[in-house]
Amino acid sequence: MEEQLVLSAAKHVKAAVSQKELAAKKIEKAKLSMADNVPFEERVVTLVMDFCQNLELPHVGGEQVGEVYYYSTIGIYCLGIVNAAIDKLYAYVYSEADGRKGGNNTTSLLLHYLQNHIIDPHRRGPLAEINIIMDNCVGQNKNRMIIRSAAMCVERGWAKELNLIFLVKGHTKNSCDQHFNLLKSQWR
Repeated sequence: MEEQLVLSAAKHVKAAVSQKELAAKKIEKAKLSMADNVPFEERVVTLVMDFCQNLELPHVGGEQVGEVYYYSTIGIYCLGIVNAAIDKLYAYVYSEADGRKGGNNTTSLLLHYLQNHIIDPHRRGPLAEINIIMDNCVGQNKNRMIIRSAAMCVERGWAKELNLIFLVKGHTKNSCDQHFNLLKSQWR
């Protein structure tokens, strides 16, 4: 029993390390593609996508007193997308009244980002490769809507290849998290 547990843990760590190495390789490939000013049709784009920890409105922290204590706060969601070649966060911030964090919303925001920030409006041809690195959350990322949108991007001619890279559970720290920490410090 104990031996199986150790083997299972070793297998888990090996999978996490190999996923992180793959993600690092794709990020480096995108950075080189941008730095070498590769033509659009040969360019590699790597995006890192993640949701921030839920925020609340109003934010009163530990000082919530009196009558306000019994009021419900509004959930604020923030989907971050980082273009790994330039390490710049693009944040979609919306309230729970505007939508949830499910597959439909995540897919809509991802496609909006691709259309407005990655895809060439003059359609010089498809990108060579788009990589999207995200955590393993089934409700938000690892669902049929995201997977179908990847196929749709290739069918529309946005990219010759689109790879979805899901990081192993428990090992999902990524570049979005660093940007979120700065965002949350300003929010507070």
